[in-house]
Amino acid sequence: MEVEITTSRSSIFIFLMIFCFTIIFFPPAATYSSNETDLRSLLAFKSAIALDPLGALISWNETTHFCRWNGVKCGRRHPGRVVAINLRSQGLVGFLSPHLGNLSLLRSITLQNNTFHGLIPQEITLLSRLQLVEFSNNSFTGSVPQNISYCHNLVYLNLLDNRLSGAIPEELGSMAKLEALGLTINTFSGPIPPFLGNITSLNKLSLRSSGFGGGIPASLAHLRNLKFLQLGENRLTGAVPSGLFNFSFMEMFSVSTNHLDGSIPSTIGLTLPNL
Repeated sequence: MEVEITTSRSSIFIFLMIFCFTIIFFPPAATYSSNETDLRSLLAFKSAIALDPLGALISWNETTHFCRWNGVKCGRRHPGRVVAINLRSQGLVGFLSPHLGNLSLLRSITLQNNTFHGLIPQEITLLSRLQLVEFSNNSFTGSVPQNISYCHNLVYLNLLDNRLSGAIPEELGSMAKLEALGLTINTFSGPIPPFLGNITSLNKLSLRSSGFGGGIPASLAHLRNLKFLQLGENRLTGAVPSGLFNFSFMEMFSVSTNHLDGSIPSTIGLTLPNL
């Protein structure tokens, strides 16, 4: 009877050793293998590209794990999940696939200096972990996506030099972590929205040549962290709010080529010492 018990215990011990070895050296497929949703989303992104002159997406095929594709970065804490896409200056021509919204762990997407056209898909607002959107120097049309505030972790949003139009969504004013907002060289309508003054985390606001008219909202004086304010080449009228001349951190302040009146305070060298 003692022999049977010893044998049984030995078998259990051997089984546990094999099990532990398997877990350590051959982790579960869900941990390191391809995430099917991310894979299909990336392939949908590629299918919306009509022209790839530099072959940036040649590696984007199922013979290679997508974490090794050009411009794709996967996470360390979440292996096999896409956290960043960087396809800057690749000459890509096409649309931005709405399947992008399925990359649920995406934190950064950089597509500047390409020719993406059509709308910025509304599905991008599903990406609650997104921190950086760099879409400058493309040909996007339509408006800034409604519900952009759902991307509540967004720190950097640059839509410079596109063909965006319409009004800026009011939800943008509730983005508590946004530090840089670039809307320069677009064709928006109406005045500069006063609710931009609610984004007190902003240190860079660029609205040059964006089609805005009317007065400069006094609420922008609430942006006490501003270092860079660019409002030139619009159709702005009236006087510059006096509060904008009291930004001790301001390094760049431009309101050139507008229809403004009034005077510049003689103390500007003291109140804006870093210009």
